[in-house]
Amino acid sequence: LGGIGLYDKDLRELLFVVEDLAKRTNISFTLKPHPLSNIQNDEVWKIVTHVRMIDNTQTIQSLFASNEYDFAITHNTSSYYECFIAGLKPFRWATNENLNFEGLDDRFVNEEQLLEKIEKASKTSTEILSQEAEILLKNVLGYGVNRYNQYINE
Repeated sequence: LGGIGLYDKDLRELLFVVEDLAKRTNISFTLKPHPLSNIQNDEVWKIVTHVRMIDNTQTIQSLFASNEYDFAITHNTSSYYECFIAGLKPFRWATNENLNFEGLDDRFVNEEQLLEKIEKASKTSTEILSQEAEILLKNVLGYGVNRYNQYINE
């Protein structure tokens, strides 16, 4: 989870959604706020107890490399594409989304929609998810993920 400080109000709403989902399912959520976010000082943490927050010293790349996560939730951030590159299935919090990133059918605005997206992704083979991600990244970024290093090293 993440977002820039400008979107803390929207992030607060998202925290309530994932808090409720975490309470009724066995899904764990972790928040990695944007460095400019002030959400870590928000009084929302008096209510939200089922979401763990990571401090700003950890990078997104280190989180991706940890292999601790099955999916990610993004909001108004190009990290959406970084998730695909790292092999994570991202879902987009669509409330007040104002950066129209090209993507897959992965937007949600409430707990039910998020759970539906998670369940659908968990029932979809890794190969299909990888193919969808590769097509999307090729269309958006202009090259295939599997050949990324080749382009950099040429």
